[in-house]
Amino acid sequence: MTISAGDRLGRYEILGPLGAGGMGEVYRARDSNLDRDVAVKVLPEEVAEDPDRLARFEREAKAVAALSHPNILEIYDYGSEQGVAYAVMEMLDGRNLRSTVEQSRPSVRKIIDYAAQIAGGLAAAHDRGIVHRDLKPENIFITSEGRVKILDFGLAKLVSDQVEDVDPAESPTATGLTGVGVLVGTAGYMSPEQVRGRPADARSDIFSLGVVLYEMLTGTRPFAGDTVAESAAAILRDEPPPVSEHVPDAPKTVETIVAHCLEKRPEERFQSAGDLVFALRGTSQTPWTSQDQETDGTTIRSIAVLPFGVAGGDEEVQYLADGLTEGITGKLCGLPAIDRVIARHSVTRYRGQTTEPAAVGRELGVDSVLVGELALRGDEVRISAELVAARHGDRIWGDRYIRRLTDLIGVEDAISKAVADGLRLELSEADQARIVKRRTEHSEAYRLYLKGRHLWNRRTRDALDRSIELYREAISLDQQFALAYTGIADSWVSLAWNDFLPRRTAFREALSAALTALEIDDQVAESHVSLGMVLSYLGTDWARAEKEYQRAAEITRSCAETFHQHAHLLSFTGRTEEAIESMLRALDLDPVSRIFNSCFGQVLYFARQYDEAVAHLDAAIELDPANAGPLSWLGMVHIQQREYARAEEALEQGLEAGSFVSRNTGALGYCHGVQGRREQALATLERLSELATESFVDPCFEAWVHAGVGETDGALAALERAYDLDANWLVALKVDPFFDDLRSEPQFQKLLRLMNLAEG
Repeated sequence: MTISAGDRLGRYEILGPLGAGGMGEVYRARDSNLDRDVAVKVLPEEVAEDPDRLARFEREAKAVAALSHPNILEIYDYGSEQGVAYAVMEMLDGRNLRSTVEQSRPSVRKIIDYAAQIAGGLAAAHDRGIVHRDLKPENIFITSEGRVKILDFGLAKLVSDQVEDVDPAESPTATGLTGVGVLVGTAGYMSPEQVRGRPADARSDIFSLGVVLYEMLTGTRPFAGDTVAESAAAILRDEPPPVSEHVPDAPKTVETIVAHCLEKRPEERFQSAGDLVFALRGTSQTPWTSQDQETDGTTIRSIAVLPFGVAGGDEEVQYLADGLTEGITGKLCGLPAIDRVIARHSVTRYRGQTTEPAAVGRELGVDSVLVGELALRGDEVRISAELVAARHGDRIWGDRYIRRLTDLIGVEDAISKAVADGLRLELSEADQARIVKRRTEHSEAYRLYLKGRHLWNRRTRDALDRSIELYREAISLDQQFALAYTGIADSWVSLAWNDFLPRRTAFREALSAALTALEIDDQVAESHVSLGMVLSYLGTDWARAEKEYQRAAEITRSCAETFHQHAHLLSFTGRTEEAIESMLRALDLDPVSRIFNSCFGQVLYFARQYDEAVAHLDAAIELDPANAGPLSWLGMVHIQQREYARAEEALEQGLEAGSFVSRNTGALGYCHGVQGRREQALATLERLSELATESFVDPCFEAWVHAGVGETDGALAALERAYDLDANWLVALKVDPFFDDLRSEPQFQKLLRLMNLAEG
């Protein structure tokens, strides 16, 4: 059947052709029901005319439609009419990867970002048992916003013997291309096992991605040939030249990743796309053809402020150095002329190290690095600071300051202004005013605030309680100190979210402090983030909270904490794709953060993307082995993977470390329950009762145990008590996998409505 403009396939009116390929022809169409433009792919006739292949296509379409991943083209519908089989997909604006690269070769950093997005989409599909089998630049789309979309998932296997530029006379049966099995893929991008006609699993897609990554980096295919036979032979026999032969200044880690993807034997490659995502996100991202730098390399658009050192290692004044680091970072984040400011979590790991600044800059993927040291002599502060270009290690600017302790705020302003001058930034009058705007004019109030912030970062009960006291002391000296009120709000939220007390106790104090901060100054991004946290974690006013996060992003587009907290809201409310996107943005600004990797693991856990969750949680543990926080999440993820021994090991390690004791206990009880170990599960209920005599225990964790042993009534009763107590974990009610068996219960649906988490 010939398809023309004006024809209809079901409720879709064809508007015109978009393109064609081995997988079928694609048309722009109008969905008459939803009044939106869509893309309609019409499959080859041999698929539509074969009932078995058509049924298989429908199964594949259903599976892909269920993926719901931001890096996979979304399938809306499928059907068959008048002998025409078709799939209906989202309409994209942009171009395929080949056209994107040919038009303007991206920087190494951008190439790695593309590859990580592709690997993320593959990981989600592989987790559902779906293998692409024909990954190539033509099946990868780059939207106008820079988002990667993988096309044609699940369709390659349906259209057998579809090989790019194949002359049937050249198909070499001796190589196994048509002998052992059916050839599925495109010459030059197939894995060795595909070339031999053997079954392709997830590791075949990893090989194909390695080919695509090699081609993006070097501009050449690693296994090129004039014929299919020559390409196939090269894939089986040849080792491509190292990436560095084509791109001498490409990071060594990138070259290693590519080589690992292109191993001939599947068992020697990355064993999961999730592992590949982790490797790509953690690698050096130094640009080799940066499109946001001038040809002389003088324009710098990104920076990392490393932790200011303390002369002699004096821990008593560490809070001053940390505060100076954070203050300068915050001021630079507010400048539109800087595209990327690495947040504090990623730079903290360099505290006390003697690593060359340029090397750190290259590792973090920024153009410049600010380093400094602070020494306290009585009431005199001596500070040295230096700005270094990451590309070649040259010193851009440096200076020394000697100030009274009472003028520490002035030093923060002076260094921030000098950095802006050193980076040759063109600042508007508003930007210049922002960079010298002081948080408070009272030096002692500022010092008390810095001490409070230092304690808040520890997240222990005693430290959080003490931080609130210090913030209140600061406010007693300067009642217009907005950030001190913000600090109070943050500490109350942390007390609740870390299971130290119920939401009810924290909400009123936190809300009052956050609102007061914004009454004083509504141009402080941190204050909008704090109010967003209060309204989401403690008040479940999701819509208003989201507006606060959006306002914070408008004020300071480089504030990683904004995207981090917004990701949690999106995750709790079931907006999975947006949550992942927001968390990726946070990690871009804070790439080696233990906290952000752990929180990304949480978001991925709630999204049911367990392999990727493990990768980020493992990264969090590797970045900070002494912190046991990620172990709870790791244990819960392993439960969902049915890796119960590993789950119990992680949860018990968390208990030994004294981390989230009631949460770990409840998760351990659920783990015992789903394994049929009822007595052990019920024993954890007794332990939770004991813990409740000492401190607050969220009844949601008791509900986990009841759910694990199949006691629906007991689980629902515990959740009712949790609601009566304003327990904290209820914010995750909509997405918590432990409650999946309860979702159809009317009582559960009522709780979702009460928490403002019901659909609609």
